[in-house]
Amino acid sequence: MCGAFTCDAGPLTIQRWKVRGSRGPTASALPTVLPLGLEGELRAKLCVALATKEDQRIAEERQKSPEKAVPKAQEKLPPQQGEWRPRWHVLRDHDAFPGQDLGKVPISQLAEAKAFCERKALAGLVVFGGVAYLRAQHSADALRQAANFQEGADLLLRPSLESPARPQAPKETTRLRVAVLATQDEFDETSLFDPGMVSSTGNGRRYAAQALVRSVQQSRELELTAVLVYDWKNEKGHWAVPSEGPQQLTLTIRGGEPVTAWRGSMGQLLGACAGDLDTDLAVSIQARRTSLELMLRSIKAKKYVVMGHDYNLPFGPWGMEVEPQMLALHQTFIQNPKICMFCTSQHLADFVQKFSQGKVKTKLCYCADYGYFDGKVQPVQPDEQKYVTFISPCPAKGLAIVLRLALMFPKVEFLCVSTGWTKTLHEVQLRAHGNVKIVPGTDDLDAVYRQTAVLIMPSLWQESFGLVAVEAQLRGICVVSSGSYGLREANFIEELQADVTLVHDSRTREMLRGITLTEAEERLDPLRKRREGHDHIHMAHTLIATEKEVEGFAQLLHRLVVPWLFRWPPPFISCVCCWLDMRELKQMNPTSFHRQRLSSAVEIDVETTSIISICQPMFGVIIMILTILTMTGWWFRTCFSIYWE
Repeated sequence: MCGAFTCDAGPLTIQRWKVRGSRGPTASALPTVLPLGLEGELRAKLCVALATKEDQRIAEERQKSPEKAVPKAQEKLPPQQGEWRPRWHVLRDHDAFPGQDLGKVPISQLAEAKAFCERKALAGLVVFGGVAYLRAQHSADALRQAANFQEGADLLLRPSLESPARPQAPKETTRLRVAVLATQDEFDETSLFDPGMVSSTGNGRRYAAQALVRSVQQSRELELTAVLVYDWKNEKGHWAVPSEGPQQLTLTIRGGEPVTAWRGSMGQLLGACAGDLDTDLAVSIQARRTSLELMLRSIKAKKYVVMGHDYNLPFGPWGMEVEPQMLALHQTFIQNPKICMFCTSQHLADFVQKFSQGKVKTKLCYCADYGYFDGKVQPVQPDEQKYVTFISPCPAKGLAIVLRLALMFPKVEFLCVSTGWTKTLHEVQLRAHGNVKIVPGTDDLDAVYRQTAVLIMPSLWQESFGLVAVEAQLRGICVVSSGSYGLREANFIEELQADVTLVHDSRTREMLRGITLTEAEERLDPLRKRREGHDHIHMAHTLIATEKEVEGFAQLLHRLVVPWLFRWPPPFISCVCCWLDMRELKQMNPTSFHRQRLSSAVEIDVETTSIISICQPMFGVIIMILTILTMTGWWFRTCFSIYWE
């Protein structure tokens, strides 16, 4: 079972993040393919060395033909009725006439300071260290010409006298004005992070954010006032946030109309919006501390909504923030009485209530509630399904589980879809298996699902829901998943959920063995620090789970993918019922999606699902007829033998 395998996955065309602190065999002594059966420290060193060599090869190819990621070109849209547009411009990391202050106020009074500048015809102000310094000059052009680089400072330039007056509070209307604050990861035009590649990191949140914007666009009761893109990642490089902003962008929305958005750093968006952007409702796509701070300080709204898509929160053991001062500030923001967190699963809502001691308002809001699954679902043809598909290979998503399953099922073909989660270090390990095929991530989800017989989601971290699980089930594809956190709600067939005693700690970046997620939630110290060094990280990224640790997944896969003619008795009657249920599921209209309806439509006997996933229906009938004839012949032979004796 663990002999030598060859891999026909072909050369990799996408470079991931480089492996840091790599030490191992020299390049001349390296094998071309990782030998199977290696475990422990030797495996980690060899994997790191092979990944480093692969990264170097790709880097050399890029030097020969340099390529830059280019954002998708979109024409600017004309202003829409009720749409907000910035009047103030902000030069990030700039100052002018330092020391020539007319006065200073705390940043919490930035809106009042801007209004004072407009009344007194002052040229602008500088924000630095949480304080706004008013400049005595009266010409914005003079400030711009005198601007010099000053890291951490933001120079706010007053609008010209010909620009529109300061916006007044909106009149009472029947439509609610909505402003959406997103980040660079939520849209195709802003999530470029590697030459020629669009990041697939957090596709669920990205598509959910676009579904939310689309639902606001299409609603007769809501009016989309502004879309702000807080870009905290692209500070340098060819796709960096412009020095003067906010930058106007046209964003494409999946299933909706293009929308105008304003991209900038925190200082640029805060300087442009404070005192100018007034809405009924402000929505932040992420619950990170800086996003909440920006929303509360820059947008004046009657109510605020935070979309809860993960467990990176200032409560419980899973947040990435460990400094007590920053944790306290984050908790202050999220406990604001005007804020309500819309949680993507009941488990997340219960988690927030438990660890915040009821101080955070929560509301269950599945992505289906704002039309995430709206649209026509293409039925999957059984003759095209041949792979057990694993999306986003990495430790958190269960790479260790899949590596062991690939060894235990050498005749089963696995399809691994690389995304922004996947590093070269992970692909090197997968390429060692002859029954594993690696393909790059794509926005064409149906192209992947058409080849999928079973979708496996052995997540070892905190999944808030698992949207791909629902997408697969809508297409009649069986999903084998971990049975914890939000995946318990996303995978509607409880019999296809497996318990696992492996946990990937995203804060310390190590793998915990012999413990479940639920147990780790109670035992881990919420203030634990990150470990120094890289050895424990390399061990986590190259770990192969034991057969005992994957036992639950192995049993389910065996039932689903092993041809039923090798098992007795063949469940012929249940097969017919299962086939009818699958047809009903595939013919469902996702526009009228409802969790209970989908749940009842996929109550499938686990013992019989393999016939739909692997075997052709006619092939099953033929085998059944041959089996009946064989048993009948055996029965007649036995009876006649007894009679003649």
